Amino acid sequence: MSGVSLYRRNIEYFQENNRDILEQIKGKKASGRYYVYPARVEGMFYIESAGEGSLLLHSRFDPVREAKMWTSKQDLDGITHVVLFGLGLGYHAEALLQRKPELQLYIYEPDMEVFLTSLEYKDWSTFPWERSYVILEDGSGRYNTFIDYVLNLVKSGWGFLSIPSFERCFSQCFAEFKENLLKKKTDYLDSLKTTIVFEKEWTVNALKNLPYILRCESIFSYKDQFQGKTVVMTASGPSLTAAIPFLREIKEKRKALLVAAGTSINGLLKHGLVPDFFVSYDPFPANYKALQPALSQGVPLVFGSTINNDVVKNHVGPKAYFILNQDTLFSFLKGGLDPFEVVNDAPSIAVVTLQLLDKLGVKEVILAGQDLSFQGDRFYAEGIGVVRAENVREEDKADAFEVEANNGEMVLTNKSFNRMRESMESVIKHTNLTRIVNTSPKGAKIAGTVFMEWPQVIDEMSTAQNCEEIPFKQHDAKNNLRAVKRRINAVLKDIEIGFQSVIKEMRKVLSDDLDEKKMEVFYERLARSISHLTGNRAYAAFIEPMVRNEDHLLGKAVLDLPKMNWDEKKTFISRDLMMYFRGVELSITKLKEVMDSWEE
Repeated sequence: MSGVSLYRRNIEYFQENNRDILEQIKGKKASGRYYVYPARVEGMFYIESAGEGSLLLHSRFDPVREAKMWTSKQDLDGITHVVLFGLGLGYHAEALLQRKPELQLYIYEPDMEVFLTSLEYKDWSTFPWERSYVILEDGSGRYNTFIDYVLNLVKSGWGFLSIPSFERCFSQCFAEFKENLLKKKTDYLDSLKTTIVFEKEWTVNALKNLPYILRCESIFSYKDQFQGKTVVMTASGPSLTAAIPFLREIKEKRKALLVAAGTSINGLLKHGLVPDFFVSYDPFPANYKALQPALSQGVPLVFGSTINNDVVKNHVGPKAYFILNQDTLFSFLKGGLDPFEVVNDAPSIAVVTLQLLDKLGVKEVILAGQDLSFQGDRFYAEGIGVVRAENVREEDKADAFEVEANNGEMVLTNKSFNRMRESMESVIKHTNLTRIVNTSPKGAKIAGTVFMEWPQVIDEMSTAQNCEEIPFKQHDAKNNLRAVKRRINAVLKDIEIGFQSVIKEMRKVLSDDLDEKKMEVFYERLARSISHLTGNRAYAAFIEPMVRNEDHLLGKAVLDLPKMNWDEKKTFISRDLMMYFRGVELSITKLKEVMDSWEE
């Protein structure tokens, strides 16, 4: 068969059977960077890179034997999923599946040109595509898509393998791939930990805070007060202390709005400086403990809807709220929520506050105390009152690393501060603010901000902007609260009935005296009851956000479901499915406890 006809046959095969590969190579042609030659063993080929110092991707003599020898040396005990660096002509992947047919392969080809060159020589219709997920790198960073896809499937039984010739020929790409895989794995695990810790707190707090939300207004109802204004946003870094005299002048002469992010309110009050309001969003009890000094001082609070309830409950003074994207209840219960007014959760209150100010239409933001670095031996400004120590300890310095500061020097930071900086930089890229000024000389340099000393900032604020205090409104919501409470209780009752139905069907499937026919009938009934429970809007709003981690883990287990026999399916139901529904049961219990504590 000629190269042209084999190329056409491969394309026709992909058109019929593998649209994903077809889309990846659409409009692409081999440019001659690689050559394919017949191997000494008839019917086989090898690939060689063009140019001086060319490297072989397969054996010139017997590439199949080479692949089988490599495969025989791999430890595949307990492995069911393999990430493979390199595809080439597919010999190594095929050898892996010949040795262990139940494997699922996830293959990253570091240069699409290799695959494009192969299309005239390799009959890809015989390749085991049904057991292979393949990404062909075209120089656009497709490895990010590949790694994200793989990590979201990871559970147990995974292995990482690389073809030695591909390690040598694509050494830089291999190093970058491994580095990105490790980084994304770390980020993925951090994200899972965050979800495990926060998933139930977000919804429980949203429900606890609803009575307080109904008694005040959204901060967006005061949007006119922010249009075109300059806002000085304070953070809790050590440089906040030196900024106090300048902040006092700005506040007294009403040159800008003064907004405190999180615990920086404590630092301001310590110096007798009262901001226009402070913003808080953290869902955990430590947030309440840190903010306690400020809660009784009458300073207006603008709170995220999933904030720790004790903060809102114990705050004295005017309030306004904003909806965080982790809050799935408000939109379900109230409706009419403008998606633009939803603020994305972030690892730092400063990042959340910056998003909020941008959405409110302010012109520019001046950052005070936004260090994200160690200042001498301090993490935070005096009087901040955070739960952790304000001073840097020796063990903190051991894990620190250097970044560039606003004044050009190198300063120490840590992983947590650096994550906050990266998050802020990501948000800044998408803001409509005309300028963001950072006033901390030794603060970590934040891309998208400009550095200015305080005297220059004050000079530019030579005239007042008529930044009047915002008249936050409060109102009685007793009648509304009663109606909302009745509706929520009815919703939770329906969800609980659906949950009990699922558990009943699960017990039937797990009975010991079922033949295969009865098992199939009960299994279908179980599937219908689960679909009925999880497929409605109320479940999506109340329960789904509280079992994100359980749902994620269940999704990985479900991948193997089509290959399971009945005994394996029963194990899946008693272990994986039951773990998910334990999370559902705990979520229902927590929400019912909240409703029992609601005060009208």
